[in-house]
Amino acid sequence: MWEAMRERLRGVELPSDFFTARRLFERAFADTVGVDLDDIVERDDTVYRQELATGSGMSDGYVSLHFWKYTGLPILLDRWAAAVHG
Repeated sequence: MWEAMRERLRGVELPSDFFTARRLFERAFADTVGVDLDDIVERDDTVYRQELATGSGMSDGYVSLHFWKYTGLPILLDRWAAAVHG
């Protein structure tokens, strides 16, 4: 999923404000996975995406919605803040 997000955002200029950056990342995630994270997400909620399967690992092709809502997207926002605001 990290690679899919990187490819989806490649060449996109980073916005200068937090809310625009958050919306950009949320939209990129939703476009990639087909799920909007605005809804309540339970700890074990996952989505299977064949195009993300690599052929190895027990969670191959599955995306943890809980991880991306509460950990993955916040990590991207932290990295965005470091890149934009140094």
